[in-house]
Amino acid sequence: LSDAALRVHIYALCYAARNETDGYIGPAVLPSLRARRHQIEELVAANLWEKNGKGWGIHDFLAYNPSKDEQQQLRQKRSAAGTKGAQERWQRI
Repeated sequence: LSDAALRVHIYALCYAARNETDGYIGPAVLPSLRARRHQIEELVAANLWEKNGKGWGIHDFLAYNPSKDEQQQLRQKRSAAGTKGAQERWQRI
């Protein structure tokens, strides 16, 4: 894997995690990843990316990262716990 292709892959991993895309990389985001066609072809050939509709999927992304649904459920649990803790604190005052 070339240095440039590796950088694109790392940028894509960060983008997918930050934006909760479940590993999907759409064509519109490629300029922000600084991705060129030959780098994408290199990632597909290395089985790091897979063609997925009009975009690409990062291979095994969900095997190592929580899905968007899992992240939303965790946020809801934390929010409920925070609310419960705040209510209990105010009851003690």
